[in-house]
Amino acid sequence: MERTAIASKILVLGVDAMDPRLTKKYVEMDLLPNVKEYMERGACREDLVMLGSHPTVTPPMWTTLACGCHANVHGITAYAKVKSEKGIDVCEYNFDSHNCKAEPMWNVFAEAGKKTLVWHWPGSAWPPTSDSPTLMVVDGTSPGAVGMAVATIESDFILHASTKFDKEIFDIIEGTGHAACVIEGLVLNEENEGISVTESWTQKYTQRIITDLSGMETAATETPLNTHNVPIKAAKGWANMPEDALEFSLTCSKGLIRYVGLILKNEAGDYDTVALYKNKKATEPFVVLKEGVMNAEVLGEAIKDDKHYTVNRNMKLLHIKPDGSDIMIYISAAMDAENDSVFHPKRLHKEIIENVGYLPPTAYVGCQNPDYIVGCMWDCWNVSAQWQAKALLHLIDHEDIDIVFSHFHNVDLQTHSFIKHLAEHDYNRQPVEVAKKMDGKRLYTN
Repeated sequence: MERTAIASKILVLGVDAMDPRLTKKYVEMDLLPNVKEYMERGACREDLVMLGSHPTVTPPMWTTLACGCHANVHGITAYAKVKSEKGIDVCEYNFDSHNCKAEPMWNVFAEAGKKTLVWHWPGSAWPPTSDSPTLMVVDGTSPGAVGMAVATIESDFILHASTKFDKEIFDIIEGTGHAACVIEGLVLNEENEGISVTESWTQKYTQRIITDLSGMETAATETPLNTHNVPIKAAKGWANMPEDALEFSLTCSKGLIRYVGLILKNEAGDYDTVALYKNKKATEPFVVLKEGVMNAEVLGEAIKDDKHYTVNRNMKLLHIKPDGSDIMIYISAAMDAENDSVFHPKRLHKEIIENVGYLPPTAYVGCQNPDYIVGCMWDCWNVSAQWQAKALLHLIDHEDIDIVFSHFHNVDLQTHSFIKHLAEHDYNRQPVEVAKKMDGKRLYTN
């Protein structure tokens, strides 16, 4: 039986942890006009509720969405898969498409001759399981964001420069909280195009018995930011130094890379600008920061395991005192600008960089601090959202894509940073009453 299709193009878009009740409420309040348009142009239940499946964790659920069958059929039954040959206490990351026993819809479309793009689908998407030339796949190795698991070279941190400091102090803090959605250092096994999980990931995420409720995933809200405290001094020895400029240093890669910065006055005589340079001989800064503005695509260097990388970061001047005596800068995670390991075909990586931009970092910043949650994490995700939208639109237009399977994980990862405090428990460090008192207050000002 043949019939005329309603549309020639299809977009399957998922947002992880997007509550259907709140979504429906906000749509009816006209707060989500784009979602409303999706609903009007597409198909959904009136209450937006999905039938779902079990268990309700990332790999099984997104694989169920892709294949249309339950976990007992497709075989992705948990976040991790037990490696029985190594013992029942050793597991591997369960996003590997080789573990899926069912056929995903994108293979069906591609093998039917439809140009199909699978963009960062966190469930049995990577590596590609069809050799159809009409199938394109970008990542799927982790929930967070494109490249997060394989291209993250350094974690984010805060630079605090002040005239009160007389020497550099590095506060390197290993937090106890974690979330399964945040994965870095994943190793891809190129020999069989599969996914090999490092022992460090195995030990950290699977060989762990929770004996205290405070040690659950929601403990991620307590994970602090590393801080680099440095002194502010009068600027001297610069090739191009404005009058009354102040200077400080910025160290990355555990001290192996050092940048220098100038704190500059405006026409009114107040310090309101920070300019970062590769060294004092440089005549032009590589980034200029204004208070409250997130600067995207700040290219720099990083060193990890004795290897040099060109990396992409976001930076934001969180605050600056008018007298120049105190500044705080958020430095995002550093992303390997040349890592094309999760692009199929690999030419897509170059295509995106040249026409859209480098893979942006995303943030996982909470610290029970409203400024970090909104000003750092939220802003980083907004950069990522804009980049992903532009990348999808570019590929749809220039590759003549017929169907896109895509997803975004911002709601889930952001919620990890505060959802614990929506309920009052003995192990909550910050009860609801405290959060209400802190609302609107800037915690990082002196």
